[in-house]
Amino acid sequence: MESLLKDQLFGQHIANKILNHQLGAFLMDPKPEKPFVAHISGKTGTGKNHISNLIAQARYSKGVESKHILKIIGTHKYGSLDPDAAKKLLKKEVSEHVYKCKHALVIIDEAEKLPEGTLNAISPFLDKNVAIDGVDYRNTIFIFLSNTAGNAIKNYTETQLEAGKNREDITVLEMENLIQEHLYK
Repeated sequence: MESLLKDQLFGQHIANKILNHQLGAFLMDPKPEKPFVAHISGKTGTGKNHISNLIAQARYSKGVESKHILKIIGTHKYGSLDPDAAKKLLKKEVSEHVYKCKHALVIIDEAEKLPEGTLNAISPFLDKNVAIDGVDYRNTIFIFLSNTAGNAIKNYTETQLEAGKNREDITVLEMENLIQEHLYK
């Protein structure tokens, strides 16, 4: 994982650090306590899908072509559904996929565009549970991609650079706080 990120991920020091340490540890753990969950936020074109593709390459010999990957795009088939129907569909798709693929990678792109409350349907899957309805999610990687806070991240970074701060000096905590502020608006 580390060499893949070093060779193919540029300008994303925070994502690089988190993926190397936390995801690397998760992938090395034969019996994780819970799934790996990451929210990757930023403007269109900043590399969110590239990062999810690198994760697929690191985990599966077939990379993004692996049958272990479930990719859901918030604007496809979910956008026209009412919230209850969207919740049922998301829960069904994720649970069926993880049931078939013990080491699944679930990527939810444009997560912010799902009908309101849809992600609540899978929140129990993200916790320390042995199994829910016979499905064990502990070996699953969940990646949520969104444009939430994209402009705020860009503006904050530009402000820090203009103030003479190096990009690499921006901390995980600064970005987490900024994203949290925009997630609940």
